[in-house]
Amino acid sequence: SFVGLAFLVVFAYVIAMTGSVFFSTMAIGQIFLCFFSGFLVYRIIFGNFFGTFHVMAIFLLVGIGVDNVFVFNDHFEAAAQMDPRYVQDLWARLSWTWKHASVAMGVTSLTTSVSFFMNAMSSFPGVAAFGVFAGCLCIVLYISMLLFWPAVVMYNQHRFKSKPFLCGIVKACARARGADPRQEKDEGQPPKPMLVHFFEHDFSVFILNFRIRILLVFLVVSAF
Repeated sequence: SFVGLAFLVVFAYVIAMTGSVFFSTMAIGQIFLCFFSGFLVYRIIFGNFFGTFHVMAIFLLVGIGVDNVFVFNDHFEAAAQMDPRYVQDLWARLSWTWKHASVAMGVTSLTTSVSFFMNAMSSFPGVAAFGVFAGCLCIVLYISMLLFWPAVVMYNQHRFKSKPFLCGIVKACARARGADPRQEKDEGQPPKPMLVHFFEHDFSVFILNFRIRILLVFLVVSAF
């Protein structure tokens, strides 16, 4: 039950950050597919040993997979900020995104997979097997992000980008508060990436509030 709850929380979090049920569904689906694909690669490298400890690697894969999704999507949105021509030329925008996001994801995937592969030298068979398995998962997930996720992003642009999220409820609530979360788009400018919008408007307003800072100081002092 807790495993299902964990995936529901991740699913809801991806929806909240990307504003897309399609992205969240594809991200979770990609993670599960990479788990089984990584298992096939692991069988070729290490053999038949598969313990219950290996199943816990799915949570590792969820964290890395969702992080890669945010990195790729954020680069895709940032491309429109770098060059307004990318708003209309989606293929050039995707090429720019793929070039820069692949490096960012590649560095993290390489360091993570190497750290797990180092466990293969352990004298404990279970630890060595888990290290090889987790390393294979990281590599397979990275390859999937390079080949599968660009197709997801482009399909979303052509099919779901123009459709309102949650039947326009979010946008209607924002207008009721006197603010449109996509006002940049109405002004003829490409919308900012969701993470950038979050830190510029929501997080900064929250953390710079005087009462919030007093509360945080009180919590830190009381903790010690």
